[in-house]
Amino acid sequence: MLVSSSREYRDPRGVALLHDNTPGLSAASQAALRNVDPASGFGEGLIGYCPCTRNLDGTPNFSALGHTGGYTWMQYVPSDNYAVVINVTDSIYTPDGRLDSVQALLLEL
Repeated sequence: MLVSSSREYRDPRGVALLHDNTPGLSAASQAALRNVDPASGFGEGLIGYCPCTRNLDGTPNFSALGHTGGYTWMQYVPSDNYAVVINVTDSIYTPDGRLDSVQALLLEL
């Protein structure tokens, strides 16, 4: 696993998809991708990540959007127009404690 707190590992693909719309998604597809359920944090294409602020109605305003799979974790931070992708060679979830390490690394970056 890549371990560094340097910003040199910024990933331009997340910015290309979620900010620049390089694939040319329709406005409806972009809206569906970003439509994250405030109760669960899950959307049709992305997950909402905290730390969160709260809107006046109490719903969370997620600090990042992204996706977590078995080997890859991608987070895009819209306020900074910044994306970070972490890939591991075997699993983000095992051995025990690896998920916590990956989360800590993402918060540092």
